[in-house]
Amino acid sequence: MGRRALLELQYRLPEGLLVDAAWLENLGISASMRSRYVRQGWLVSPAYGIYRRPGPELRWEHVVISLQAFMNFPVAVGGETALHLQGHRHYLNLRGRETVHLYSPQPLPSWVHDVPCNGRFRRFNSSRFWPDAPPIGHGVHGPQAWDWRDSRLPDGFVRLAWGTWEWPLVVAAEERAALEMWGMLTGRSSQEFDNPLKVCESLVPQPTAMQHWLSTCHNQKAIRLFLWMADYNQLPWRSQLDLSQVQLGTGHLHLVPKGMEGRYCAEFNLTVPRDLYWDRDDVNTAF
Repeated sequence: MGRRALLELQYRLPEGLLVDAAWLENLGISASMRSRYVRQGWLVSPAYGIYRRPGPELRWEHVVISLQAFMNFPVAVGGETALHLQGHRHYLNLRGRETVHLYSPQPLPSWVHDVPCNGRFRRFNSSRFWPDAPPIGHGVHGPQAWDWRDSRLPDGFVRLAWGTWEWPLVVAAEERAALEMWGMLTGRSSQEFDNPLKVCESLVPQPTAMQHWLSTCHNQKAIRLFLWMADYNQLPWRSQLDLSQVQLGTGHLHLVPKGMEGRYCAEFNLTVPRDLYWDRDDVNTAF
């Protein structure tokens, strides 16, 4: 049984990806067998209850792909990280470990923060944006054959091929990711606006998709900041959006750090740091 289970493991689990103890139990690998496999070098355990076959250095993409494809956990790369992966990047990360933005209706498993990899994970609650949207969950249950190409994704998500073996990394499509990014701004500093504004300069959303995600979004901060950004950058596709179908909300949105002067935008009833306009010729527009 041990040798047969080992052969199944080598067939079912791609080198470098992660599975939990329950997945291995379904394959017939008991706790004692797992311990023996670790001692003999057939498995490594980077966090308690988590295993992988020896392989390349663990990267954050391994972690997310494993959650999606093997543990059927409802999570997708979103926000600023998803936009970076799709070519909208203003700066290069030179600090080693980057912050990876994940969106899920559920808290991440604790082990995700324990595994040694090149990323730090920040989870945001996707239900605060689209509580009625179908969950992300494209993976397989248990040790079944992994054929991700036959599984369908809900609207608003795309697969990106990653790594030598082109494993599928599920990320938010550009339209959804842009709203997620703006919805997480806190207004603690004016510099917080810099990267989202620059990233979105190259954004060319599909108008029908953008209209859909705007019209169904429940995060009014995300909606108003996104539309303000489109006007601020004078993006040509902005005129194709029908704001009568968008719930802008009624309360005033104030995103100016304490002690800093703000500038009011009447159309979206929000105040942003005034210094965003200091080097612009259109400072006297309707703000």
